[in-house]
Amino acid sequence: MRDVPFNVPSFGDAGQTFDPFTYLGYLARQTSEIALGVSSIALPLHHPVYVAKSAATIDN
Repeated sequence: MRDVPFNVPSFGDAGQTFDPFTYLGYLARQTSEIALGVSSIALPLHHPVYVAKSAATIDN
C-alpha cells in the first residue's frame, strides 16, 4: 500500500485509497497468509503520532 492523498483519475492507479491504514486493517482481517505493509506515507500531511498509532494498530 502507499499513501496517495489526491485522487488523480488520469494517473490510472487502481491502488489509490483514501487511507492506507484503514484498508490494511480490512486486509489484515481477511488473511493471515500474506505480508502487508505501507511503501510510502505523505508524512507532511499527517501528524506523526497518528501515523505511529495507525501502524502499531495494524501491527497488532
